[in-house]
Amino acid sequence: FKSQSMIQSIFTDQAATNASLQFNASSENQTKQFMSNMRTQVNQFNASQTNAMSEFNVSETNAMSKFNSDMRSS
Repeated sequence: FKSQSMIQSIFTDQAATNASLQFNASSENQTKQFMSNMRTQVNQFNASQTNAMSEFNVSETNAMSKFNSDMRSS
């Protein structure tokens, strides 16, 4: 009975260890997924800001060209 109890205790400890390892792996995967999503969001934001700045610069260049053209025509 004592050896059976000891074996059962070992299996129980191993089950707890396995559950802990699975939880940690799941948590690590969730952390990696979160960081990956954050990286994607930051990249999308940066691309959006770059596009907005480019559009602004083109708009300003066009406005300056029109102004210069109007000044030459006057």
